[in-house]
Amino acid sequence: CVFALEVPSAATTETINTIKLLEIANGDENGNMNYSKTVTRAEFVTLIMNTFNISRNIKKSGYNDVAEEAWYAKPIAMAKNIKLIPDKLTENNNFYPDRALTRGEVSAIVLAYADIIGADNAEGFKTFTDVSDFGIWAEEIKQAAALGVLNGYPDGRFCADKNITRAEIAEVVKKMLELKGRRYFYVDPQNGDDENNDGTSQK
Repeated sequence: CVFALEVPSAATTETINTIKLLEIANGDENGNMNYSKTVTRAEFVTLIMNTFNISRNIKKSGYNDVAEEAWYAKPIAMAKNIKLIPDKLTENNNFYPDRALTRGEVSAIVLAYADIIGADNAEGFKTFTDVSDFGIWAEEIKQAAALGVLNGYPDGRFCADKNITRAEIAEVVKKMLELKGRRYFYVDPQNGDDENNDGTSQK
């Protein structure tokens, strides 16, 4: 996706403050958040698991390319267990954790999260000039946009194949927190603390 328009290179002040307040993302050794840099699959999955306090006693994901000793092994294993990782993100039982995440792939994870918490499609389906009905992420993009979590650019494009930046991820996480105006936390119903008796606990 080649841009002839200004692409956001930094998250809004409100989003930055939210991310810092919740302590859900860390900067580098100098405290810089590096909002223009890309995000890997492993980083995004780990961020979601930490943000929403998702915890299960699972360490092995079963993916061929996710070593048990890797720093992201447990969050990926938990994400797979709760079906946060769509099958379309894997190939031959590989997750490719170090691969830069695209906007289309993020939309699929967002939609999986929405299904987990039972979020409603509040805004109606949206269309984008560069997303056909037969694109690999077409349905996920439309629904993620309808949820108000991941939007397109001012020129009407979505740019599904564009690697998403940390700034954009910060906005996505903030909007995920705001879905339906509530925060949800996944809990293990087998271990109790399941207020809704469905794997979610509303706070």
